[in-house]
Amino acid sequence: MVLAYAQNGNFDEARSMFEQMPFRDSISWTAMGTAYAQNGHLQEAWKVFEVMPEKNLPNEVTYLSLVSACGHAGMLKDALSHFKAMAFDHRLRPQAGHFRSILDLLSRAGRLAEAKDLIQNMPFVPETPAWATLLSACGTQGDSRQESSSVAQSVLEMRSRSCGSYVLISNLYSAKKYARQ
Repeated sequence: MVLAYAQNGNFDEARSMFEQMPFRDSISWTAMGTAYAQNGHLQEAWKVFEVMPEKNLPNEVTYLSLVSACGHAGMLKDALSHFKAMAFDHRLRPQAGHFRSILDLLSRAGRLAEAKDLIQNMPFVPETPAWATLLSACGTQGDSRQESSSVAQSVLEMRSRSCGSYVLISNLYSAKKYARQ
């Protein structure tokens, strides 16, 4: 209910319900922080997230919300710090969503070599959307022809059924006026 109230813009109702809870677990704390973060109330989200570690409650969902909140605020350094703390301080295993959030942040920040390194070192086989995120950034960040071609090749090797990836490749080659390959 907390998240439902907040997602509909009723933050006072959500906060009141949250404060009246006799017991707040990681789900309720995460719901409150996420609600604020998703609606652009980053200061309030930070206040909620700052209290959570004191209560030793963060879980994988909490960290996904926290990294996403950092992303909405363009706070790459903080997002990377939380991503590392998740694994090293709380012994939680980052999942695909965590990696995608960090990948998106790195790509938007123009740190494409780091983004590619992240994809190549994920503890699982990256899905097409991960490569497509990087490919899109190659087009918008003015990445080198060689690097863009390498990323495009990785996308093609995934043999995606999504036409979006192929449109990205076409747009990239068209925008950069590449020779036929």
